[in-house]
Amino acid sequence: MPHSEVYWVGSGPMLTAAGTAAAAGYAATAYKYNLGRYQFNAKQRQHRIHQNQNMKLELWRLFREDVRDLFELTTSNMNTYMVVGSLLVTCIIGFIFVGYSEFPMEPPWLLLIWNNSVFSSITFGIVSVWLATHGSSSCNSAATKILTQAVRPPVPTLDDVRAAMRQQEHYEASGVKNFFMPPAMVPGAKIGGLQEDSSNVVIVAV
Repeated sequence: MPHSEVYWVGSGPMLTAAGTAAAAGYAATAYKYNLGRYQFNAKQRQHRIHQNQNMKLELWRLFREDVRDLFELTTSNMNTYMVVGSLLVTCIIGFIFVGYSEFPMEPPWLLLIWNNSVFSSITFGIVSVWLATHGSSSCNSAATKILTQAVRPPVPTLDDVRAAMRQQEHYEASGVKNFFMPPAMVPGAKIGGLQEDSSNVVIVAV
């Protein structure tokens, strides 16, 4: 029986075209997949930075509330002293009008002691009211100065907002190897430039 041979005509170019098409399909799929992964990481990174900024704002809001509470406590004490001093002065003046006419004039030294005590009490009451008023006013001024100059919330600047952004150019500049990187579930796959660096995390600090 004669030996027969089968020749595949044009099989080489067809295999080459098929391989090229398969490689192009893999490249397009890998590019879209890695682009989606980059967009997901960029979104998570932006949320993380915004959350950290919100936490810092809340922390400084607590600081401002603490400052208000401390100064309100001082102001409340000063107001209490003003009320007590005013009542003291009122009672002493009323005691003068009511009791002075009935106070015995003999011996004279007793009247002198009584006058010294009464006017000393009036002076003490007026000074206490004046100091309490001054203390309350100074406390309000100091609280306003601290809240407007020292304890200011760290509002993010335009540069901070811009630093949290990720654009298409960042992905395209990350390198060709990141375009065709296999998924992390594939054995032996390495996570490269698409993984966010933990050094970019901003820690909330006092």
